[in-house]
Amino acid sequence: MSTAGVGYGPQNRVEPWKTWWIWLWGLVSVVLIVSVWFRTPWMIWSVMTVFAFGIMEGIGLTHASVGYPPLTQVIREYIPRWLAFSLIYGCTGLAGATWFHVPDRFGLAVLIGLLGWFTAHFDSAFDHAAVAQESAKYAWFAERVGFPTAAARIRARHTPVTPDASVLPAGAPPQ
Repeated sequence: MSTAGVGYGPQNRVEPWKTWWIWLWGLVSVVLIVSVWFRTPWMIWSVMTVFAFGIMEGIGLTHASVGYPPLTQVIREYIPRWLAFSLIYGCTGLAGATWFHVPDRFGLAVLIGLLGWFTAHFDSAFDHAAVAQESAKYAWFAERVGFPTAAARIRARHTPVTPDASVLPAGAPPQ
């Protein structure tokens, strides 16, 4: 049975998520990242993280089935793997360089972000299920911004294949 177009979001998940919750995750993430950019001291940033991120993550872990997913699931659903890993690694590099007083903190952030890109690139290069999942995101976004032909080409090019080499319907999760 095909699940294409049946669920919510690019991965066709079964449960709907609260839109305001997804946007709140984005806001919390941006505030925490920008606070590092402006050299917020470690202790203040840690307290902000525990209260903002920690509480939301706790709610997400215990209430994901009623529309409040943890950040990891939001990232997995909407953000391309290469971008997510590059940003997570780069922001970690920026934070470490800021709090350890590395002279070229942006250079270190770029270097660590590049490591994140390499991780995502090679991880998905050797994992067929990851390629199919990323392609589903790209096709979903292409449809949302008005490129249905591109979405169809992406789906056709990356139709998941089961281990016994039979082709699954477009959009169906690999088995």
